[in-house]
Amino acid sequence: RICWNMMREVALAILGAAVSAAAGAAPARPHILFVLADDLGFYDTQVYNPDSPTPHIGSLKNEGFLLNYHYVFRYCSPTRRSFLSGRFPNHISTVQPDTCSDFLPLAFTILPEKLAAVGYHNHFVGKGHLGYETTDHLPINRGFLSHTGYLGAKESYYHGMTGNYSYDMWLNDRSGVEVVDSIYYSANYYTETAVSVIQDYATAAKESAHGDASRLFLYFPIQNVHSPYELPPAWETKDFPSFPFSTYAQMLHLLDSSVQNVTDAMVAADLWDETLMIFSADNGGIGPYGNNQPLRGHKHDPWEGGVRVAAFLAGGFLPAALRGQSSGAKMVHIADWYATLCVLAGADPTNNVEMNGAVRPTDSVNVWPMLTGQNTTQPRAITPVTETAIIEITANGTWWKLITLAGQSNVYTKQGVQTNCTDPCLAGAQPDPEEPGRTDPIVNGPGEGGVGCPVCNDTHPCL
Repeated sequence: RICWNMMREVALAILGAAVSAAAGAAPARPHILFVLADDLGFYDTQVYNPDSPTPHIGSLKNEGFLLNYHYVFRYCSPTRRSFLSGRFPNHISTVQPDTCSDFLPLAFTILPEKLAAVGYHNHFVGKGHLGYETTDHLPINRGFLSHTGYLGAKESYYHGMTGNYSYDMWLNDRSGVEVVDSIYYSANYYTETAVSVIQDYATAAKESAHGDASRLFLYFPIQNVHSPYELPPAWETKDFPSFPFSTYAQMLHLLDSSVQNVTDAMVAADLWDETLMIFSADNGGIGPYGNNQPLRGHKHDPWEGGVRVAAFLAGGFLPAALRGQSSGAKMVHIADWYATLCVLAGADPTNNVEMNGAVRPTDSVNVWPMLTGQNTTQPRAITPVTETAIIEITANGTWWKLITLAGQSNVYTKQGVQTNCTDPCLAGAQPDPEEPGRTDPIVNGPGEGGVGCPVCNDTHPCL
């Protein structure tokens, strides 16, 4: 019955998209642009803050569809793996993996592999932080035709350098040391790369006899605005007197410019009218600058400020009736884009994997019918948003959130002033799990009975 329901869901979605296309509302299958900003606060952009130096993001939101309740994990890597796998972080580990770890198992058919099977051309530009126990784990071997970016959690914005003066830059199946001199600021480099991907795809599609049948999926997890807080080149800086933090304002401006250049490239390539763009942060803002007003908490917290993020849909694929509107009290988890995009693309959204003696399906549900008003019910009653927090939406529409082991955290003003909370019954902070070491034999050195990590070694000195 489950399989039949999934098949029926795919068939109905494809039929509905075809009817919409015939009516001039949208093409049958979208190009997909997924922009994932790093450590972006809820109130950092013009999604909610009119004084933010991000006018293009604000215009896209105003012309698009605001996702009022879009949930992610409370920090980075679990969110990214949830999007690609369609599984809650609680089901695939909530740890922050080191580069040579296996927390996105090869047994999973991840989203680009699903899309590739139905004719999508998939490209990955930006931050990884997924874990790559073997070279088979690299994006180029998991459904992406190209991959440009860094594998770890953070790096300098200049020249792909990490904190220990080594490089973390990867091009497809090899280290990208030869390009580091050209990375004068990562937002520019990744944007230029993404624009080239769009232009090359459009040129090839026009020259191909089957070009109109293919579709583009561009996954663009840009570095901004994760620490370190570094100014862009002097020729690119501007004055933003209405924004309280100068360096952070410049980084937000570069994020906005990157989004503008990528979307402008989609327009110039005649792809935008058939594109579904999804914009999201990977978690809430943090540090002295990230502002999650009016939410409580920050990155690492189970409070709303850590897990509910600024997000919206845009692009010509978006039905006209949704443009300029908002979702209201409709919950979307980042894992849900797996099934949703599969269905819109005409791919099978199921991925039942047998692990540890049991069949492990995805957690993802197709939220397109709910968002477009084809139905009004939430696709599930209970959603785990962290390992210590769940949200329940009852049949009558009442929302409940349970948090255990919660820390005090903080609240914000619109000007970014942070005030620590003082609830007497709460602990000081929500503890993070320890980051895993390289414990699998395949990534231990030869002296420990292993073979060494096949990604990060002397032959391929990516790190």
